[in-house]
Amino acid sequence: MGCLNCSKSMLMGFIPAFLGLIAGFLMYGANFWCETIAFPSVAGDINEDGDFGDVRMSIWYQQKTVIEQREFNDSIRVVDRCVALPGGVDYDAKWKTAKAFSIIGGVFGGLILFSAFLSPLFSIGPAWKSQSCVFIFVAICQGLTLLFLDSNACNDNFVTGLFPEAYPAQCSWYWGARASISSVVFWFVGGLSFFALAPPTPNPRPEPESQTVTYTENPDGSLTKGVVKGTYVPGANAVDADEKGEKGDEEDPPEQPADVTSSARMLGKLSM
Repeated sequence: MGCLNCSKSMLMGFIPAFLGLIAGFLMYGANFWCETIAFPSVAGDINEDGDFGDVRMSIWYQQKTVIEQREFNDSIRVVDRCVALPGGVDYDAKWKTAKAFSIIGGVFGGLILFSAFLSPLFSIGPAWKSQSCVFIFVAICQGLTLLFLDSNACNDNFVTGLFPEAYPAQCSWYWGARASISSVVFWFVGGLSFFALAPPTPNPRPEPESQTVTYTENPDGSLTKGVVKGTYVPGANAVDADEKGEKGDEEDPPEQPADVTSSARMLGKLSM
């Protein structure tokens, strides 16, 4: 069963929320995964494949190759895990700024998404467009996290600096960097969509109807009840108390006339 009171504007009102949801997923992947930048190895040395392996990291995490032993068959496997950056890393100003705004944008982004998904269900009026300011603010915060791409994480990395012959001096953008830029675009477009769309409003309620009940006496003395529907009360949104009282005090249908023939027969029997 569908929403009986949902209007087209209410359904269209979910467009900013879904744009923000896409932006949130992209933002999470860019900031809190470990594949924003990469240093592809250019020389092999210590691994069995003759390769150092690529170095990948993000604002908060780095990718680490782990050797795990399986319990059920005692075999080993090599997997890549996202782990927190080690202590003692020298963060420059740009890296610290990116970390700060990744937290600020994440908090405000989560709150405005919650509001954006609820607002189409209520008539919030002028507050509808005010949500665009938060969307654009989150877009700015996410844009400032791109300073990470020009920080010492990318130009003077603490890992690749130990093996200058195996890695390039400058990082390469990985999918997380592109996801971060896409997130900025989606947050910004989502903010503008609040101005392009009208505030959601539910469908107007139908006018109340009055019913006229008529009783028609048939030749055999029985009554036929008739109901006339569809006569609405112009300009009325609710039934007046007086009208309710009149409906509650409807006259009972008249009693059927007694059968005169039956009464005469009864009197004849008593006189005998």
